[in-house]
Amino acid sequence: MGKVSKVVKFYEPIIFDQDDRPQPIDKKFWRTLHRHLTNMPTAAREVQLHGVAYTGEARTAIAPAEKYFYVGRLRPPGDAPDNYRPGVGITGPVAMQSPTDRFSEPTIILPFGTQNYAAIMSPRHGFTRVETLSSWIAQAGLNLGSSGDRFELSPLVDHQVLDKLNRADGASKLYVRVPPDADIPSTGGGQLGDALRGAAQSAPPGSYVDLTWSFGHARATSSDRGILLRAARWLTGGAWTEKAEVSLQLPDAEDGFRTEVHALFKDRITLTARFEVDESEVPSEEQVLRSMLQTIQEFRRRVRTVTAAAYCLPQ
Repeated sequence: MGKVSKVVKFYEPIIFDQDDRPQPIDKKFWRTLHRHLTNMPTAAREVQLHGVAYTGEARTAIAPAEKYFYVGRLRPPGDAPDNYRPGVGITGPVAMQSPTDRFSEPTIILPFGTQNYAAIMSPRHGFTRVETLSSWIAQAGLNLGSSGDRFELSPLVDHQVLDKLNRADGASKLYVRVPPDADIPSTGGGQLGDALRGAAQSAPPGSYVDLTWSFGHARATSSDRGILLRAARWLTGGAWTEKAEVSLQLPDAEDGFRTEVHALFKDRITLTARFEVDESEVPSEEQVLRSMLQTIQEFRRRVRTVTAAAYCLPQ
């Protein structure tokens, strides 16, 4: 039996109003969403996002006894893989039970604790971008379209990094990379947020956007350094960036301030889940859930966190 390793990431749900201010969320958010999705017809749970279909279900496991969510990326019929048989070769497209069947690439969302935290993992394929999961929950589960509010699964970030972002006098450099079709919030981030949205809108389809703002060796004013710092806080509170790095200027008793560079994406909390399966086997969801519960126990033992929402300061 081989040991399979998968990355587990940790998030919490946040709803922002039209002015980009985080709103209180009921402590029973995940339980209410689970009940709501359980009662929804299948067709209502299929959502088109950036030209790709996603569906999802509220599920309840017996061993372990956990309520969780399955979100699947549905492959187009023409993207179905071919079947290979040892000693024979390629035998043609993988046979489906029905002409309307489609492959689903799963992601598991496992809520835990009393603070609306959730562990997320894709057990058999690449991780579905969390902004896509957020959009699916918003459209299929919350129906926020008419309210103007915005839902986001916000990454839990190491408390030490958030504390430094809160204490910093400013920032001298900020770099961000945004993947294609990322759901960049329509507001927030100040003038740098506007520049990022403009660059993403004018970028060729399928391309990444990399932007860097830096004062170099110039002596920037406190106000100008604050512009970069507020943009860094805004980036940290979201899950739609692939990379983000900031040079923070922190108060120092001797020299006035010191500079520390932090890769904000890497400072988000991730742990590794491992489960025993043979290379030829597909792990059961019970195996996946048990391994995720082990990472949650490790999360509780090793990690002190504060929520990203606590640092969503005025822009």
